[in-house]
Amino acid sequence: MPPARYAVRRLAWVRNDDADDPYYRLLPEAGTPEVTDLDGYEAAVAECRELEAGARATANPFEYGGPGLFYQSSLDAPRFHDWLLDAGIDRPPPDDPAGRVEWWKMRAPKLTPAQRAKVWEAVDKVRFFEVVPDGPKKAYVVVEVTWTWNDEPWLDADPEGGRPAKAFRDRARAEAYCEQLNRERRAANDPGFKTFNYEDRVGHRGSGDAVYDLEEARFYEVIEIDAEG
Repeated sequence: MPPARYAVRRLAWVRNDDADDPYYRLLPEAGTPEVTDLDGYEAAVAECRELEAGARATANPFEYGGPGLFYQSSLDAPRFHDWLLDAGIDRPPPDDPAGRVEWWKMRAPKLTPAQRAKVWEAVDKVRFFEVVPDGPKKAYVVVEVTWTWNDEPWLDADPEGGRPAKAFRDRARAEAYCEQLNRERRAANDPGFKTFNYEDRVGHRGSGDAVYDLEEARFYEVIEIDAEG
């Protein structure tokens, strides 16, 4: 079995223009992929950590979530302050959301990298990236429609499938190649019939008139499939 694929998603923190709410708020399920098609969970975690470190370098954690410390940390105020003191960091003003924002602006440049990391470890509710499973990849296969002759002056398209001609990752390229093959087949008038019946074929059933002349017939079609890797 091929290895699982993962992506790193940027979480959607947004700030309103309302002066009464200066905080960035998290929009659940609204993130955007930052890096995709990562081979294995460990590789995705390493990529996520690198991106997270870059985002933290310029962010003030106390501007995220809301005014209370519980928006930013799973620790209550006494334990949060003890956590900082254990790392040799003077605590921010207690019960003062605006004071915590200003404290970080003044104190952060003076902290060592290890001390900054301890603060970010404590504000565990403020994260900018996450690892998520990567969705299945799509492949677009140009297939040659196969036909059945029933002793009639037309051909009947087989109900589904066909002979694969070429596969693409990009739908537009697959469609362009498919049209090229159709033009060439029509110009060659191969297989020599003038009427083509698609009424039993998937994608054409129930569509009304499913019988076409040579200029409208499609000898190749694009089929979308899930692809590994």
